[in-house]
Amino acid sequence: MTIFASEEKISESPLILGHRGSSIEKNFPENTLPAFREALDLGADGIELDIYLSADEQLVVCHDQNLSRLTGIDRNIHDMNVEEIRQLRFLNHMNNPELYIPTLAEVFEGLGGEFICNIEVKKNWISYKKLVPRLNDFIVRNRLTERVWVSSFDPILLKMWHKTGSSVPPAFLFERWSPFLRWLSNRKFIKILHPSVNLPVSLKILERSGKKICFWTVNSTEDFLKIGKVKNLVALITDNVKLARKHFPGKDAGRT
Repeated sequence: MTIFASEEKISESPLILGHRGSSIEKNFPENTLPAFREALDLGADGIELDIYLSADEQLVVCHDQNLSRLTGIDRNIHDMNVEEIRQLRFLNHMNNPELYIPTLAEVFEGLGGEFICNIEVKKNWISYKKLVPRLNDFIVRNRLTERVWVSSFDPILLKMWHKTGSSVPPAFLFERWSPFLRWLSNRKFIKILHPSVNLPVSLKILERSGKKICFWTVNSTEDFLKIGKVKNLVALITDNVKLARKHFPGKDAGRT
């Protein structure tokens, strides 16, 4: 399986990515191996996940820099090494050692198969100079260039990624619209647009950019019907893989 391998396939059925995995069946914590497995088992083409850089410069998969919401511990990922992070347990799952905050390497090693992955780099300007080359090296070393793309709300990060010369496309995340964002969306270093499904603007404006589009977070029948009309649609990110797959049956979904 490769990203956007066929324009014909794209127009008929966008890639479906589980938003931080899936927790609709067994209520797994977000961004954990069981949550990612559930998304793939339900028929997702791949997963969306978030990364930060730890104190020992490892790529850690987590949505929040501060771990209070998830673990009850008021500490930041960039101040902890991976071994310290590994010892933490999720709230409401304190007695389950299989549920932990993984590294990016552990996600790919643990899941196996040829799933697609959207890697969102969270905002942390101080870490970019170290994170970008580490992520690029990880992708190249593990031969993942055909299976991933990198997204961020921060155009500075996307510009840095573009300058690496990587063939992995940078994607711009946004949830509002303005003349500046319209200008920014048309820059050559941005290859994919990642608008919120609730973006308060005509979808025709996005189509006119001519760029590939991946919506987030698409969860309702109304939303699926709305985005299904967008010509440039290549992927969607959802919390409800089951419902997404009903609207977009696709082919060869899940792990191969």
